[in-house]
Amino acid sequence: MNNFDSLFQDALTHHKAGRLDEAAGLYEAAIAVQPDHTDALCNLAALKSSQGMFDDAAGHYQQVLMLLPRDTATLTNYANMLVRKGTPEEAEAYYRRALESDPSSIATCAGLGQALLGMGRFNDAV
Repeated sequence: MNNFDSLFQDALTHHKAGRLDEAAGLYEAAIAVQPDHTDALCNLAALKSSQGMFDDAAGHYQQVLMLLPRDTATLTNYANMLVRKGTPEEAEAYYRRALESDPSSIATCAGLGQALLGMGRFNDAV
């Protein structure tokens, strides 16, 4: 196992066990070794989002989207984070981009619907 693989696996172990600070440090170390590893970047973004560190999370999601601009899961997860951050209007654009990539994504449709409901756009949500 190379250095990246070891760091990434250790990060996953800590992340699953709820040791988020340790996991974050290991994800960051893994990303330093392999900066374009989208799984490490997405996992770190999700971790930072769960800690309420939305600006840090957004930076990592944006890195992934530079590499995979049409990735439905990343677009949807980023939009979900934007809703939690309190910017559903911004999230709507990412949900719609995700639906352009995969119109049948149930998670994306549900997220967009919830965001629209939160903005009081009931007819659009339906």
